[in-house]
Amino acid sequence: MDINFKELLKVKPKKEKPTFLNIIGCDYREVYISSLIGYALLNDDELAKNLLELYFKKFPQKLKSNDYLNFDLSQIDIELEKSMDGRRADVFVKINDIDNPNISISTITIENKTDTSEHGNQTLDYYNWINNEYKETNNAFFYLYPNYNPSTSISNDFFDIDYSTFNNLITGSNDYIICDLKTHIKQRMINYSMNINNEEKEIIEHYKDYFDVLNDLSKKIKGKKDKIATAFVSSLNKNGYIVIDDDEKVHNNELIIENVKNKNLGTTSFRLYKYSWYSKNNFYLYLEIKFFDNTSSPFELITFQQTIKSYERKSQDIIKEFYYNYCKNKYYNDKSPYCETFNKYYVLNKLPFKNNKSFSWNTDKWDECLVSEATDYFIERIEQCDKIASQLREKFEI
Repeated sequence: MDINFKELLKVKPKKEKPTFLNIIGCDYREVYISSLIGYALLNDDELAKNLLELYFKKFPQKLKSNDYLNFDLSQIDIELEKSMDGRRADVFVKINDIDNPNISISTITIENKTDTSEHGNQTLDYYNWINNEYKETNNAFFYLYPNYNPSTSISNDFFDIDYSTFNNLITGSNDYIICDLKTHIKQRMINYSMNINNEEKEIIEHYKDYFDVLNDLSKKIKGKKDKIATAFVSSLNKNGYIVIDDDEKVHNNELIIENVKNKNLGTTSFRLYKYSWYSKNNFYLYLEIKFFDNTSSPFELITFQQTIKSYERKSQDIIKEFYYNYCKNKYYNDKSPYCETFNKYYVLNKLPFKNNKSFSWNTDKWDECLVSEATDYFIERIEQCDKIASQLREKFEI
């Protein structure tokens, strides 16, 4: 993905009326936004028709019949995460003829992207599958992307449409859910009006002349993660720490390393924890190196984090109060009710990297620098986590 870092320079923290997705901390989650798009297609009188007209104006040769607009909302069926021969399209719309409800006259397939770009020839596969399944139907295809991160589909038969254009196709509905969606699109997908803190702003300003370097890193880091993790474990071993894999038997409360991948968020984490840092149904404390494969934010390409997860409402309240008191002004809330990250270390904003922002990121020297930074960060906090876990066990009377 080519990250459009230049757009981030336009970002200015500001107060604005929160949308529903903002309140629940899912501003850029494709699955939630796609669900609301599906709702809009079912309840906005003109959206589906506007999309069909837009598509067949660009691809008139693909129009199989002139009755493709002969329908009303009652003839629209929506399927999210539509299965297509092992793949899943974000939004699939099947439209039946108003005079012959058992006959499909049109389909609309939308591949929705927020912080990612196409992978694995998705649009080619969707196009071929739909046209094989709906041979006599007017089939329209859209690749939807945010204005702050332009990208294009691989298939030449998809209509690449930005969120600004899409938002204009939604008519002036009084439906409060659709109105909230339009506001959210304007705030997050078009203007990218996220709030950033001073440290994040500093990173953006510092690297503003090195966007190509950052783009290079975001691509090359994908093939370096396991190598970096192995070197990191070796570095901890040299400093007297015993580190075992998460599938090995624990003997003396050794450090355990766990590789955690989240496909939805596009992250890979190497978590470090001890058996004593975990209590079933109460808490899970860990340190981690976190890589973001799909991000539009340079300050989140690589982070070191100190995090606790809670499992029940009672434990969530205890942990939140504990860490608020423990961290004071350093308290960080990532809006998740299950997870509190109270120490986030933005790697690219540290001196070894800021002083060498123009050198090649794909070198052994750069890897060694990262491993050294990670080792110092983790060693400083391992003993601290021991103490925190001990205090939490007392609170939970374990």
